[in-house]
Amino acid sequence: MLKHVSLRIVILVALCQVAAAFQTADGDRIGFTVPAAPFTLTLPKSDLVITNQQVKPDGQSGYFRMTDRRGQLNISFFMEPATKCHDSRSCRDMVWKSGNPSWENPQNVVMTELGGISCFEFLIPSLRGVPVQQYNVYAQFVKDGFWIDLHLSKVGYKPDERELFDRVIKSVRLESTSLLARPKASAKSKELSQVMQYLREGSERYLNQDFKAAIVLYARALDLEKNESTLDQTAWRVLVDNLGMAYGMTGDLKGARETLEYGVSKDSKYPLFHYNLACTHAEMGDLDRTITYLKRSFELRNNLNAGEKMPDPRQDDSFKRFIRDSRFLTALAEVEKSN
Repeated sequence: MLKHVSLRIVILVALCQVAAAFQTADGDRIGFTVPAAPFTLTLPKSDLVITNQQVKPDGQSGYFRMTDRRGQLNISFFMEPATKCHDSRSCRDMVWKSGNPSWENPQNVVMTELGGISCFEFLIPSLRGVPVQQYNVYAQFVKDGFWIDLHLSKVGYKPDERELFDRVIKSVRLESTSLLARPKASAKSKELSQVMQYLREGSERYLNQDFKAAIVLYARALDLEKNESTLDQTAWRVLVDNLGMAYGMTGDLKGARETLEYGVSKDSKYPLFHYNLACTHAEMGDLDRTITYLKRSFELRNNLNAGEKMPDPRQDDSFKRFIRDSRFLTALAEVEKSN
């Protein structure tokens, strides 16, 4: 049974991109946070469109990016522990001193204070010789041991648009997470947090090839998921498929088969469930089921998660016992031809 490299990447992507944005109780603002932060940054919902959000597996830091369609502003920020600087001004000075390769010939540099928030701003007339008139404002927020580096930018900037930047900075609120109403199903949110903890910890063990420990953690996560569904499709697939593979890697073929069959019963279109069932039945010596599941997995190959690719059966140790069998070779040739 292959320990798919592509799937390992998907594990990390899935865990690092757990949605950390949510609409606040009043419906007019959107909140952004990371699990370790004791507060949430909120912004007016207005015409914001979230384009990227990434939270590191340890829950300590994250990156968020969005656009304000009304003002045509690009908005992004990092949220992380304030270990490199300890107040707004020192963070501003550090960011400016550190510089950034994307700052090409900044002009009209100004250090400012806005309501106790230290900022710096500048204009980039062109990038790589192309006129852009990009105006940039960086604002630094520090609260309860966490630092937010907020970046606002606008291409095609005109001087009468300066107020747009101040409007966004003034609209930022850092609100105690305990005082915010998260999504309506707060009990579900709590369960999602527990499931994600088991999934993250299980994935750490899995990547370190400690498959027995991974099984315990993944199984706990799956039990919670069976009780109430909280994960998105990608994370759920990773959980079930990796649990099945972990069973297989420890030689527990019965556990692998039952887990993967459960996956098929809930999501019959996911090809890696079928592929790993082919591996499992090959390990059991069942050629008929091996061929059936292997063919089906490649028929469904267009339903892979983003970033995944189908494994190469010829390189998979699970199929070694059949590699000289004419029936298996015929099936393998059919699969390769269709692929």
